[in-house]
Amino acid sequence: MNIKSIIRIILSLAVCMTSIFSYVSLQNAVTRLKIQIPKIEKQLLAINDEISHLQFEVDQFESPDRLMDLACHPDFSHLKHPYLKDIEVVSEGFALTLKKEKETNTKIVALPIGKR
Repeated sequence: MNIKSIIRIILSLAVCMTSIFSYVSLQNAVTRLKIQIPKIEKQLLAINDEISHLQFEVDQFESPDRLMDLACHPDFSHLKHPYLKDIEVVSEGFALTLKKEKETNTKIVALPIGKR
């Protein structure tokens, strides 16, 4: 055997070993991620449970019965119910029309309060 063939064999073995090493390293990284999936899933379930619990508490706190009880409480006795003429109703697209009004410099006339 001559030196050129020995060098070719050594280079081909080195390339094969490098490719095998990179493949094994990639598989190890994938396996580490697969191991972390159940832990992250448990954390996600715990967070979802906490969200549903907090949403239940918010719904209970904002329930009409609770708000009426708070209205009768002495700490909130200074608050009064507004008159119907003082309530302004804004439709959903009203903010968008104001933006368009500024862009086109045209005036949009709004209906009086209480009329739709």
